[in-house]
Amino acid sequence: ISGIIVKNQTIAQCAFLNGMTGNVNDGIFGLAYSSLTKDGEKPVFYNMWSQGLISEAIFSSYFNPDPKAISGGVDSSKYTVSVTYAPVVLAGYLEFQMTSVTVGSTIVSRSANAIIDTGTSLTIGPVTEVRALNHALGGTLDSSSGLISGIAVKKQTFAPCTLLNGMTGNVNDGIFGLAYSSLTKGGEKPVFYNMWSQGLISEAIFSFYFNL
Repeated sequence: ISGIIVKNQTIAQCAFLNGMTGNVNDGIFGLAYSSLTKDGEKPVFYNMWSQGLISEAIFSSYFNPDPKAISGGVDSSKYTVSVTYAPVVLAGYLEFQMTSVTVGSTIVSRSANAIIDTGTSLTIGPVTEVRALNHALGGTLDSSSGLISGIAVKKQTFAPCTLLNGMTGNVNDGIFGLAYSSLTKGGEKPVFYNMWSQGLISEAIFSFYFNL
């Protein structure tokens, strides 16, 4: 990996992955916690850190115009403001707590847990909360795709979800998709794209710190 040699790494051969048929990638570079492994295997990022191959237990992703993933820190030349961190509340997925979701003075959801996921581009949440968000923003539900679009305030597309394959039994309240728009079903803009294009963040960067 960029000249880094990781020793004793467990990998999985996969002939078929549900939900990813037709993709042009060659595999998945998992960056979640070891609690999600089947038999306690060490994820590659754990081994990179424990073997002294990276100087910090941090990985970051930079979007636009030169997208890249960085292991072992952040590229300070890509941003000018302080990095804001949200603590992980459950060491499985990259799960953090949102104190609330509001539209103007309307509280749509209180104290919800969410997952940051660089492998998806959707923002998904429980049906009740997403319907409330849709109502508050004036969005329109597309019955054929299940997506909510045309939101007046930020023009963000959301998807209500009653069951997400492979994630049954999880205690999180949704997924905060951070992948590229090429993964969307109908060309919808992921939330991070809108945050950047609408000037809500000063740099097109998100980063993660693991306390290993």
